[in-house]
Amino acid sequence: TSDLNQKRLTQKDDENQNENGITTSYGVSYIREFAGKIVEHPKFVVGMIILILINAVMMGVATFPFVKDDLEVSQIFETVDLTILIIFTVEISLNFTYLGFGIFCDGWLFFDFCVVALSWIMAGFGNDSVKIFRSFRIFRALRLIKKVKTLRDLVNAIISVIPRMGAIFFLLGIFFYIFGVMFTLLFKDAGEFIDLGDNYFGGLHNTLFTLFQIMTMDNWVDITRELMTYKSWAWAPFCAFVFITGF
Repeated sequence: TSDLNQKRLTQKDDENQNENGITTSYGVSYIREFAGKIVEHPKFVVGMIILILINAVMMGVATFPFVKDDLEVSQIFETVDLTILIIFTVEISLNFTYLGFGIFCDGWLFFDFCVVALSWIMAGFGNDSVKIFRSFRIFRALRLIKKVKTLRDLVNAIISVIPRMGAIFFLLGIFFYIFGVMFTLLFKDAGEFIDLGDNYFGGLHNTLFTLFQIMTMDNWVDITRELMTYKSWAWAPFCAFVFITGF
C-alpha cells in the first residue's frame, strides 16, 4: 500500500508539470487550467473583441466638442475608458496566470502586455503638456489584430516579406539621393529668378523633402510649370523621377 501511494504521488507530480518543465502544486495547476479555460473560451474572445471595438469608437467620439466641452460627459467617457482598461488588465493577468512568463515568448501576447502597460502609464498624465502621450491610447485598437485570425495572418504575411521590401526601400533611397543631388545642383538658384513660393531646392535636405512631396503626386505639376519658366527643359527630370518612383 505504501508503494502504491508513493507511485500515485509521483504520477500526480508528473501530471502537474507545465509545458516549460516547471513543477507546480495541484492548486496552482488547477488555477492555471481554470485561467486557460477562461481566456480560450470563444465567448470570452468575442467579448474582448467587442470591448476593443467599443473602446476604439468611444475614443473617436470623445474628440467631438459635445464631449470635450462638457465636463460631465467627458468624465463619463474617462470612467468607461478606465473600466475597459481594468478589464484588459484582468485579461492580461489571466493570460499570465495561464502561461506564466511564456507570454513574453509569444509576440502577440507580449504586444498586448505592452499596450496595456503603456495605457496605465499614460493614464497617469492629466495636464495639457502630456496630452500627446494620452492620445496614443487609441493604439489599444491594434489589439484587435491579435483577436481576429484573418487580420493576424495578414500581418504575419506582411512581416514575412519585409526583408524583400527592405531591398526595394534601399533602391528607392538610392534614386532619391541621385535625384536629390541633381535637382539641388540644377535648381538651387531658381528662387533668385522666379517666385516658387518656397525654398524647394535650396539645399539637399530641402530637395529630398520636395522629392518626397513629388513622389506622392502632391502639387508637383505646379512646381514643374514654375521651374519651366526658369528652365524650359525642367519637365524632363521631373517626369523621369515621377515615372521611376511613382510607377
